[in-house]
Amino acid sequence: GQVVSHKTVKVSDKGLAEVHVREDSKIFLTAGWDHRIRVFSTKSLKLLAILKYHTESAFCANFSSAEDGLIASGSK
Repeated sequence: GQVVSHKTVKVSDKGLAEVHVREDSKIFLTAGWDHRIRVFSTKSLKLLAILKYHTESAFCANFSSAEDGLIASGSK
């Protein structure tokens, strides 16, 4: 495969540990050093949600599937 950049997103967060695109390519999420999981639209790059449940840096995040809408994430 080949990665091609069509659009860029400027982030003002402290840093990102992971970026993951859902299998249907409609949304992606980021796991941030600022303890947040952010969900974005792949097409518009619009921020759709911020999950604020971690008390430490979030190091990983992933979708279980496109059908059930679940996200798993981990932190320190």
